Amino acid sequence: MNAFMLVVVYLLMDLVWLHSMNSMLYQEAFSRIQNKPMELNRMYGFLAYMVLVFALLKICIPLSNTYSRYRWSAFTLVGFCIYSIFNFTNAAVFEKYSLQLVVVD
Repeated sequence: MNAFMLVVVYLLMDLVWLHSMNSMLYQEAFSRIQNKPMELNRMYGFLAYMVLVFALLKICIPLSNTYSRYRWSAFTLVGFCIYSIFNFTNAAVFEKYSLQLVVVD
């Protein structure tokens, strides 16, 4: 699979996840944390996706090419690290960020 297709598939999978889980997990959690409804800042969302695409193109794909035998392990490990940092940071700074959300996300 070429890099462009990989980026498209990744972004589509993430957007489907966020769209389908938003009402079940995120809206309530972030409303509880902020004491107001969640509002998306599209600029920062776009920047976050650009960093994720950069990590995919500059870390995941080169790692998987170098260690082709462990291709999916490289993607899984980098993804796990990125999302873990995000969720553990949220849990560290937001008192009402639940362990359930850390684990599920």
